[in-house]
Amino acid sequence: MGFVSTLLIASLAAANIFGSNGARPIAEAPAPWRDKARAVAILVPKAFLTERPDGRRDLMTDTMADNIGLCADETWARQQSLYVSCTGFLIAPDLLVTAGHCMLNSGRARRTVTPQCSDFTWLFDFTQEAAGDQPATSGLEAERFYDCAEVIEAAHDSVTDAKTGAIDFRDDFALIRLQRPVRDRAPLTWASRRPQVGDKLSMVGHPFGGSQRFSTGRVLNLEKNYDRANLDAFPGNSGSPVFNEAGEVTGLLVRGYPDSTWTPPGQLCRRLNRCDENARHCEAPADVPTAAGEHVFPAFLLGALPPSR
Repeated sequence: MGFVSTLLIASLAAANIFGSNGARPIAEAPAPWRDKARAVAILVPKAFLTERPDGRRDLMTDTMADNIGLCADETWARQQSLYVSCTGFLIAPDLLVTAGHCMLNSGRARRTVTPQCSDFTWLFDFTQEAAGDQPATSGLEAERFYDCAEVIEAAHDSVTDAKTGAIDFRDDFALIRLQRPVRDRAPLTWASRRPQVGDKLSMVGHPFGGSQRFSTGRVLNLEKNYDRANLDAFPGNSGSPVFNEAGEVTGLLVRGYPDSTWTPPGQLCRRLNRCDENARHCEAPADVPTAAGEHVFPAFLLGALPPSR
């Protein structure tokens, strides 16, 4: 069941590039964002880890060319990554938030241990120093890993119309308690209001299960249950914190349209899908009737979550 749940995690995180690819290594972000990135972690399958006698761990990764079939001349083709993953962030020393589909396949859960909770662990500081570098994948300190103790509350309950293919997007969040508190990182803080159309946004996460990256964009529209933005995001960014200009979390990245990669006619490898800055004129259009852009589950809809134990 654990490996099956691994394969299902990334299914909703399709997204793409709007304008030029602005997702860059966190080391190249302004200092305030590098500090906030310390509270952001990547979800790692325990099956991809090997523990050494001294307690350090080796992480099994592969290139994005091999993992997702990227063409060799794509910028990220040689970057090391996990086959599937998600992103999460601290809101308290022992509480972490991510997308709901990262913790359960569908429906709702409360006070339980799902396969995605038990079969995965959270790794902090999976980063690279600059563009072109590779994140360290061997000899990782055990204290950088934090296991999930329980899913306090999670939901993934969007509904697709069988006739039209239109999707009624509903809740997509998970609040997780870690098995031990994180003492050396400051949790992130929620924004006090919903952003408005045109507001600038920033995001920190792990696209394609690779090293931590920082991207910027703006709000394109406010939908009923999500904010639509032109952040550059990809599978693996699910659960990434999205910030306003004050550095407060306005919500979490949960999905995007159209698909993040496509195979042009006559080619055998995949290209990153590109749209313009307004999420129009995509190289490969969406196959469902949904406006293009990244979907951010808003912080104000998370107000019912229990703050602590």
